[in-house]
Amino acid sequence: SQYGTDESRSVCQLSLISPEDHSQISSWNDTVPERTTQCIHEILQDIAGRQPAAPAICSWDGDLTYRELVETGSRLAHHLRKLNNGVGPEALLGLCMSKSRWALVAAVSILQAGAGVVPLGIGHPVVRIQTIVSNTQTQLILTDKEQADRLSGLVGVRNVVIDDDFITTCHPMFPRLPVQQSPQTTSPMWSLPLVAQAPPKGLSWSME
Repeated sequence: SQYGTDESRSVCQLSLISPEDHSQISSWNDTVPERTTQCIHEILQDIAGRQPAAPAICSWDGDLTYRELVETGSRLAHHLRKLNNGVGPEALLGLCMSKSRWALVAAVSILQAGAGVVPLGIGHPVVRIQTIVSNTQTQLILTDKEQADRLSGLVGVRNVVIDDDFITTCHPMFPRLPVQQSPQTTSPMWSLPLVAQAPPKGLSWSME
């Protein structure tokens, strides 16, 4: 093998895959997709229009088609607007949920409402999360019951538990929200706190 026949090469010069595997991987990536100016939730809307019954989420707690994902997210986005008039462009909403179908619906609904997502790790200490929400001026966190109990002591923020019961309270007949942001805007779509920074810093991705 290449590891035993050429002792002159350093480890960084060794190929960890065979030529056949390299060729296969290259063929999978030989077509570069065109750049899009659509937002994520707009892309999901287009897919829902073309393939409404196609599976979008397959989770331990249930499945959703693309139509169900977009429609449920839109209903929740409307509800978020009613809960807090500040939900929209320039706003940042926290997301602290264990893996589930509702966690993905919650993330999509925040984008549909025109706001940006601040992911809050379910394993992060509460004091760390308090620092993040304070620095990002996050006033609303979408969460599940377990995390809501853990985050109940946060100052200056409201926790909204997203579960089956909450989803059923969202009005089922709201039309799809209009897009609130231009893809060229500097408004954040996703704000990612960096754990290793002191004081904490983060990265922000725009809607483009």
